[in-house]
Amino acid sequence: MNHLVRQYYEQGTHVVLVDTGNSYQGLCEMIRRKTGGADGVYFTYTEEKPISFNPFYTDDYVFDVEKKDSIKTLLLTLWKSEDDKVTKTESGELGSAVNAYIERIKADQSIVPSFNTFYEYMRDDYRRELAEREIKVEKEDFNIDNMLTTMRQYYRGGRYDFLLNSAENIDLLHKRFVVFEIDAVKDNAELFPVVTIIIMEAFINKMRRLKGVRKQLIVEEAWKALSTANMAEYLRYMYKTVRKYYGEAIVVTQEVEDIISSPVVKEAIINNSDCKILLDQRKFMNRFNAIQSLLGLTDKEKAQILSINQSNDPSRKYKEVWIGLGGVQSAVYATEVSVPEYLPTRPRKRRKWRYSGLPASWAVIWNWRSGSSPRANVKGGQAMYRKCIGSDPTAARLDFALYEVAGEWESRSGSPRVRIYRNPGRRGGGFYVEVSYKDGTRFSRPVRKYWGGIRYFDLYGYVALAYDAGREVLQLSAYGDYYRASE
Repeated sequence: MNHLVRQYYEQGTHVVLVDTGNSYQGLCEMIRRKTGGADGVYFTYTEEKPISFNPFYTDDYVFDVEKKDSIKTLLLTLWKSEDDKVTKTESGELGSAVNAYIERIKADQSIVPSFNTFYEYMRDDYRRELAEREIKVEKEDFNIDNMLTTMRQYYRGGRYDFLLNSAENIDLLHKRFVVFEIDAVKDNAELFPVVTIIIMEAFINKMRRLKGVRKQLIVEEAWKALSTANMAEYLRYMYKTVRKYYGEAIVVTQEVEDIISSPVVKEAIINNSDCKILLDQRKFMNRFNAIQSLLGLTDKEKAQILSINQSNDPSRKYKEVWIGLGGVQSAVYATEVSVPEYLPTRPRKRRKWRYSGLPASWAVIWNWRSGSSPRANVKGGQAMYRKCIGSDPTAARLDFALYEVAGEWESRSGSPRVRIYRNPGRRGGGFYVEVSYKDGTRFSRPVRKYWGGIRYFDLYGYVALAYDAGREVLQLSAYGDYYRASE
């Protein structure tokens, strides 16, 4: 998914991710670094700084039909439990209340639009209007007292009063890559659906305001938040709405059964998804007939899926994936991600890095990425380097001159070709590293020097350089050994 999302971003798409498990933190950090902080926004839910928004906020007091429906669906989700069915009267009355409240705040802009003022409107004005109607609305049809009691926890003074009354509204309009990490609330049955729908609403607001720009919402482990009938209705609304605004809604799950086990989610997701992507399904081989039926797969597509990773080339490191497009076209593809792309996009865990067959000092290079002190690491690395030299006289050096390694270098293990050259156009001169891939893609990055004399370049993460003059071997921390191809 990191590989796919990165390509979307590089093609100009606005990407909003709802993540659990920090799967996209590395990619987000890479984008933030490459854009100088202008893009790559990472929101993390914490008790000290929870994610919150204002569902009634607009910068111009314009509420179209879809915005009103979105608010109504959110309120129904807050009100009703998993097993409660929403009646037409309840949906209609709540929709009328939302519309009446919007007209009130448009006429009197001294009223601050928020859930607090909406709650007060329902408690005082709308409840009184219900009582004065000529045609009475019975409590079994629309129990406003029950609704107010249930929603009291989101009102001023309630335990979740911060969620829907944000004074600072999330502005995603000009940020093309935004990640919401909500791992902290994924097991909270009350908060997780609300936070998820908050983020979706923020995306919808962004989507409506950007005309002619591709937008993408990706929700990981969404079934946990969207397994109820009310939430599934919201997701169905999302899927149908995004198409009107040149947008895409993507749901990612580790196991397909997590989606197809819920009839309401199946109806909302599968029936509205023209594109399906499946990875290795061998563990479901004995019961794949049921999955085939639910996904609407042909026998040909079933055979394609069950062939994934069955006869891969052992000399290459790749995995296969099945992609189906609207039941019209399908095929199995090999996906092979380059090392410099894999390193920053893998799940982030604090660990010390050590590469077999490389000098001990490489552990220092990759400790920079895990947040420990660079200066302390360099000192330790130099000590390890001296130890390595004492035991192995041919060990690679970190303190070489760049003119020693100028020229072209080749890898015998399939890593991309490398050329080191002086760039006369750079102020004060300086050396660059050009990395060339088999498909013709090339990247040139300046060589920089860190504390302790360590030389590196930045290609989707720091790549350090060492030189073994005795063996005429250039070592790159992410790519391994290189041998001189030409001067």
